[in-house]
Amino acid sequence: MSIAPELMTIYVGKGYLDIIIWLDLWIIAILGKHNQALSSLMFAHSDHLRPVTYMTIFSSLICVVLYWFLTPYLMLGGIVIGYLAYSFLQLLFYYIYYYPKILGVKSLIVLKQSVLPYIITGFVCAIPCRYWSFGWDEWPALLVKGSLFAIAYLSAMLILLSKDEIKLAYRSITLKF
Repeated sequence: MSIAPELMTIYVGKGYLDIIIWLDLWIIAILGKHNQALSSLMFAHSDHLRPVTYMTIFSSLICVVLYWFLTPYLMLGGIVIGYLAYSFLQLLFYYIYYYPKILGVKSLIVLKQSVLPYIITGFVCAIPCRYWSFGWDEWPALLVKGSLFAIAYLSAMLILLSKDEIKLAYRSITLKF
């Protein structure tokens, strides 16, 4: 989100800056995928796949219906809204039904402690970066604004995360290299 105007200009030109709102909404829809890795692990050895399958079918049908009706009027926006609806329905299912009822996880606590603080921090860091204007060409502005966002977000994470979480993150990163 912090570099959306520069990114859009680089890839498709200044004539398409009016569709940045759809890029922003698509990025928000992607945030709904934060639980995919956990879900994949749960389903690997699970007998509780049926409700997930039914909800995915339902969400997909709603998504396709939204595509069908909105795309002629909103074009790209119809696709983004359909995908946003799909992601939102899936998240509702997991946080309202699957996590608490099937897994016994207190989803409100998970959402408040493990998801929302980092999403809110991301938005708080992205908004100033988004609207800072350097008057530069797109590539240098993209690099500087993207770097400023990364530094601001990582600094905020060092404040928000406990020492144990920082150590775990460090170990995870160093194991991969």
